[in-house]
Amino acid sequence: MVIKMSNRIRYPLYCLIITSAVFLSSCDGGLFGTGDGHNNDMMIDGIGDTNSDNMNENPGTTTGGTDVEGDNQGNIDFDNLTPSSQISTPQLRVINLSDAELSISANELNSTALSTVATGDDSGRIDLPLGVNSLFFSINTENAQTEVIQTFSRFNVADFTLTTVIVRGSSDTNVDVIPLVTRAISTSPDTALARLVQTNELGDATRATAISLIAVAPINSGSDVSFPALSYESVATEYSDVLPGSYTLTDPDNRFVNENITIEAGKVYTIVINKASTPALRVIVDSD
Repeated sequence: MVIKMSNRIRYPLYCLIITSAVFLSSCDGGLFGTGDGHNNDMMIDGIGDTNSDNMNENPGTTTGGTDVEGDNQGNIDFDNLTPSSQISTPQLRVINLSDAELSISANELNSTALSTVATGDDSGRIDLPLGVNSLFFSINTENAQTEVIQTFSRFNVADFTLTTVIVRGSSDTNVDVIPLVTRAISTSPDTALARLVQTNELGDATRATAISLIAVAPINSGSDVSFPALSYESVATEYSDVLPGSYTLTDPDNRFVNENITIEAGKVYTIVINKASTPALRVIVDSD
C-alpha cells in the first residue's frame, strides 16, 4: 500500500527538514562529532598500547606524548615527543634483565652497535645519533647465531627526551622488551617521583596486586604511597609523587621480601621488581 502526502502537509515538513539541516551543519564538528575536530583525550606518562605479538598487550601505564603500536611480525612503532630531560640530545637507557647479552643498533641492522649490554647490566644513558628512526635489539643464541629479538621499525624521539627499554626473559625464545617514556626531572625540587615495573611473573602473570611504599624510620615522611595494581602483563605504573624519606616496598601477597628504599627530594625513580634476580628489586634513578 502506498501512502500519499498532501501538499499542505508536505511543504511545512520540507521547511522543517531544511531548517534542521542548517542547524546541524552550523554545529562545530556536527551534533555527534568531536567539537573542534581534535582528539581531546588526555595522555599520561608510560608505555601506551601495543598490538605486537612480542609485547605485552596494553601495558596499562601512561604516555605523556608517546604511543607504542605493533604488528604481527613484532615490529614496534614508538614515539616519545614530550621533553622531560635536562639533556638536549635524545637519550636511550637499556636495562638487560634477560639471560642473553644484548646488542643495540640504530637505523640499520648491521650498523655499528650503539651499545652491548651484558646480562644484568645497565647501559647508562646513550646519546642517540642524529636522525635516528629505528632500533634493533639482537642477541647471540646458543649456537652462535645473531637473532633480532625486537625491531622498533619507527623510533621517533624528540630532543630533551629519555627512553628506557627494559629487556626481560629467561631464554633465547622468551625475550621481550618494555619501552618506557621516562621523566628525568621531578615535578618539584621538594618531592620525588617513583613508578613500579614488574618484570617477573611472581607466580601468576595475570594476578594484579597493589604494591605500596610504606614510610618507616629513620626518616619517616609520614606518608605512604599505594601504587595502582600491577602485574606481569600490565607491566608498569604511572609515576607517583613521593615525599623524601625512608620506605619499605611491601607486597601484600608476600611474593618478594620487603626491601628498604631511601627516596631523595628532586629525584625520579623506576623501581623494578624482578624476583629472578638478586636482589629482587632494582632501583633505577631516572634523573641521574
